[in-house]
Amino acid sequence: MSESLRSERGTRSLLVAEQGLIKRTHGGAVPATSTAFEPSFFQKEIEFIEKKKSIGRKAAEMIVEGETVILDSGTTTLQIAKYCASKRNLTVVTK
Repeated sequence: MSESLRSERGTRSLLVAEQGLIKRTHGGAVPATSTAFEPSFFQKEIEFIEKKKSIGRKAAEMIVEGETVILDSGTTTLQIAKYCASKRNLTVVTK
């Protein structure tokens, strides 16, 4: 990287830091405030619940007794598990 480009980037990042948009760290920068918001599991569980139930029901219909299924964590996969609860001889692998 050329010295002039490196200097330009350094000046630009310093200006952005002065505006309070980033916080400079050793070797880089991070956002000054977190813009990520992760809703709680309960909040996610009730959001779009009817759609999640529909997906869970349809997915469970595809699973036949005696099969092995892998379910990851999540509110939609929770619905799949609920609809599979009455199935017999089912092996479920979870994360």
